[in-house]
Amino acid sequence: MDAFSYANVYNRGIETMSDIKKSIEPLRGFRELTPGEYEKKKFIIESISELFEKYGYREVETPTVEPLSLIELKIGEEIRHRMFRFKDLGDREVVLRPEGTISIARLVANKMRNEPLPIRVSYVENMFRYDEPQKGRYREFTHIGFEHFGSKSIVSDIEVINIAIEALKNIGVKEFRIKLGNEAILRKILNRANIEQKEQDLLLGMLDRGDNEEFFERLSKKGEKIIVNVFRELMKTKESSIGESEQILRKILADFPDALEEYERVKAIENFLEWKAKGKYYFDFGFARGLEYYTGIIFELYIPELNIAVGGGGRYDSLCKLFGRDLPAVGFALGVDRLMLSSQVKITKQRSKKVGVIILEEDEETIKYAFQVIDQLKEANISLEIDTMEGALSSKIERALRKNEEAIIIIGKKEQTEKQVSVKRLKDGIQKSFSYEELKEKTLDFIGQ
Repeated sequence: MDAFSYANVYNRGIETMSDIKKSIEPLRGFRELTPGEYEKKKFIIESISELFEKYGYREVETPTVEPLSLIELKIGEEIRHRMFRFKDLGDREVVLRPEGTISIARLVANKMRNEPLPIRVSYVENMFRYDEPQKGRYREFTHIGFEHFGSKSIVSDIEVINIAIEALKNIGVKEFRIKLGNEAILRKILNRANIEQKEQDLLLGMLDRGDNEEFFERLSKKGEKIIVNVFRELMKTKESSIGESEQILRKILADFPDALEEYERVKAIENFLEWKAKGKYYFDFGFARGLEYYTGIIFELYIPELNIAVGGGGRYDSLCKLFGRDLPAVGFALGVDRLMLSSQVKITKQRSKKVGVIILEEDEETIKYAFQVIDQLKEANISLEIDTMEGALSSKIERALRKNEEAIIIIGKKEQTEKQVSVKRLKDGIQKSFSYEELKEKTLDFIGQ
């Protein structure tokens, strides 16, 4: 920070160096990423984005700042109180986007009306929530997600779950668990008690937060003992297999035939998971997600070393109706920042060879020739970095070694005049000269030997 900036800080009434340091640090819950951290984040995003593309999902983008009225439509009570909300200069109530699905549904309903169904879209966007920062929980975080619009078929549910599993495998995560539930079952039970949609949203939000005591207390006030008992029995299916829970569910849902229909849908997914992720999934029919738009199958992904979900999703068949178009939908999003914490994620893409470029005599001609060499090599799998620091050749070589460069290209008057390049392999000190014309063909082979 220069003297002028320090002066500005002091003018705001900050008197100590400690206060200055605190005043310019990132806000709590917001992060800076080093090159190594960002490389891992980029690997995760690129690997999963490539997978989406292979399954026909096309990337879209939505605004970072949205009207409060849009997000409040179906955001859920917990998130509603944790949004970054403010008035803009037009005196409008706005929020920093806390999640992606609502905005995506609006986009598809309004701007993709002429697209043939089903519509498959994906996104990579930053979200903002005023949560209490802790491991894996930040106030700014990146979601990579995909949404499937237009189909009520169980095939679309299975496709989304399949891609979610493949996404983890694509980045090296082999140890994971999938938790599945079905909000349609819960809502159909609550419908029997004539509990309105808004009240249902509040009750299911309590289940999502784990406030079971408050949930049962509020439900008991409705005077529906049978419904209370049904939910208590549903809680017993936690971490169960279909076989373990089927007897319980068929018994407690005998008086709820419409809920039993939804259970049959779950069984079809279980049949798929027995093949795709045997031993890595379980059911919890007392499980709900905090977002209010879910209407059917819901699921979350966990990895053993973290005690928080790294992704979640499900079916939401009524959300697009709010934007004037009746489209069933199912989707899923992964938390990139949480995945970055996993030791299972390994960067597997082939990295380019790191090569330093050293210009011995820096004049107009040698500098121009150095950039001609770089242009000649840019299509090869080589990362070229010119040493712009002053000093002797020995210090430049030392610097290249510290940067883990695999070779250096030395360009001086001699090389420029003879249209050659000297390449020094740093692992063994062997140096060779190549003509400008054979650079692309021979340099990479020489470095890799």
